[in-house]
Amino acid sequence: MDGAHASDAAFRAPDLASPVDVEAWAAAAPRGGFVKGMFFEVVKREVRVAGAPAPGRDRYTAFRGYPLDEWLRFLPECAARAFPHLPVREGMRRFGHGAFRTFQRSTAGSVLFSFAGRDRQATARLAGTAFDAISSHGRVEVVESGPGHVMLRFRGMWDYIEGWHVGVVEGAARALDAEPRVEVRMKTPRDGDLRLSWDGSSAA
Repeated sequence: MDGAHASDAAFRAPDLASPVDVEAWAAAAPRGGFVKGMFFEVVKREVRVAGAPAPGRDRYTAFRGYPLDEWLRFLPECAARAFPHLPVREGMRRFGHGAFRTFQRSTAGSVLFSFAGRDRQATARLAGTAFDAISSHGRVEVVESGPGHVMLRFRGMWDYIEGWHVGVVEGAARALDAEPRVEVRMKTPRDGDLRLSWDGSSAA
């Protein structure tokens, strides 16, 4: 937003049907980037639940960092195996629904989110800190927050904002007993704003 409120028309529903050029995208990703093993494991588990063989390593250690380009290939491949009837981005979105609870159950996540309790606004304000703890690439910043909504700014985020990260914020809202609606405003495939609004009976 950079100091001004954008019009509602600037936001739209996520494009979950557009194709993904996985090899080109992974090859262009920054060297030295990593993603924590806990997210590889939660995705592998979903693939196995779907009755498909999971790609990748035999085992991923929860808080060990694995190469970003490996993750960028792994995630869409798993989506194609677990959800062969759906667009790849939609499959990645569904995987993202489990990410918040996965981190929340870890030692670092449980300590971090204990400060917020069940308060959605307080949880949202911790988004940047949480992403710093689990990933070496990209930044997330809360740029607007109020009753029933929050806006997150993603910059330099390579792992499929319109897909995985839409699912991550939806999953976080549902973990707090809210029914989410996510809209996006993309500048580039790795830079965009996500606006999350919700209905629910617990803390605003």
